[in-house]
Amino acid sequence: MFDPRIDKYDPKFFPVVLNELAAREVGFASAQQAVGAILLQRSPLNSEVTPVHVIGIAPDIRLRSLREPPTAIVYNLWSGGMTVTVRARGSVADAAAAVRNLWPKYFPLTVLDMRPAKDIYAANYADDASLARLLTLATLVAMFIAAIGAYVLATDAVQRRTREIALRKLFGARRRDVGRLVVREIGAVILLAAAVALPVAALAIARYLAPFAERTPLAYWALALSSAAALGVVGVAAARQVRIAMRMKPAVALRT
Repeated sequence: MFDPRIDKYDPKFFPVVLNELAAREVGFASAQQAVGAILLQRSPLNSEVTPVHVIGIAPDIRLRSLREPPTAIVYNLWSGGMTVTVRARGSVADAAAAVRNLWPKYFPLTVLDMRPAKDIYAANYADDASLARLLTLATLVAMFIAAIGAYVLATDAVQRRTREIALRKLFGARRRDVGRLVVREIGAVILLAAAVALPVAALAIARYLAPFAERTPLAYWALALSSAAALGVVGVAAARQVRIAMRMKPAVALRT
C-alpha cells in the first residue's frame, strides 16, 4: 500500500493508511475525506502520542474468523516487524522456493517459518471443519438407521393389510392404488416425526450459527431435503412390499 517513491519515513508526520472502518470511527463522513488528514495516534506500547498523516484508505480486510466482526486497522510504515508477507506472480511453490533461496543471504541467523496464507486462514476454522466432518458421519449413520426403520414400517404395514390388499385386488385395485394406501399410512408417521424433529434441528443450527458475526441465512432447504429423503425411502420400501403383495394370489392371501 505504500509507494517507496512517495511515502517516506518522516518523524514529524508518520505516513499511515486507514481501513474504511477506521476512517468512519475517527469521525469522517466518507473515506475520501480522511485522505490527507493529520491525526494523533497513541502508541500501545508506551502511550506516546505522535501525529500521523493519512495517505490512503484500504478496504476492510478480514484477518480473523467470521466469529469476530471487522475492526478498525491502522497500517504504519514500519520495518521492525517479525512477519513478512510476500505476493508474487506464478505458482506458490515457485515463490516459496525463491524465498528459501534468498532468506539465508539476508537473514542467516534466523529460522524461516513459511506458511501459505490459506493455511493461516484455515486454522481459524479447524474446529468447525472437524465438527462438520463429525456431523456428516453422524448424519449418514442416522439416515441409514432411519431408512431401515422406514423399510420395517412399510413391511409391517403391508403384512398387516395383506387380506385388505387381496380384497382390493379382487375388486380391481391397481398397484398404484395399493401403493398410495401404504404410503399414506407410513407417510403420516414420517410427517409426524418431521414435525417434531425439524424445529429442534432448526433451533440447534441457529444456536450454532449465533456466535458468528456474519453468516448466511439459515438453509431451510436442507431440512426440507432431509424430509424428502425420508419420504423417498418410504416410497421405495412401500413399492417393493406392494409389488410382493400384488404378486400373491388373493386366495392364498385370504387363507393365510
